[in-house]
Amino acid sequence: MALSIQRHPHDIFPPNVLKMIQVGEDAGAMDDMLKEIGDMTDAEVQDRVLKLTATLEPLITVIMGVFILTLALAIFLPIGDMYEALSTS
Repeated sequence: MALSIQRHPHDIFPPNVLKMIQVGEDAGAMDDMLKEIGDMTDAEVQDRVLKLTATLEPLITVIMGVFILTLALAIFLPIGDMYEALSTS
């Protein structure tokens, strides 16, 4: 049974990959086709990672800013309260 014709019960591989495997089997160049599939998959993963990091970077920056603001307020508000207490007495 050919690798590309075998049905996968969980649809692990996308249809274009199965088609490329079938073409590689028909042409007798499975090694070249599997290398091409690997290169294509690597490029897709790299593209998705770049998009994800570009999306998350501003969010992480805002979260860090809020954390630093909270830390600064936790330090300076008690100092202001102590100054007020000392100036009134």
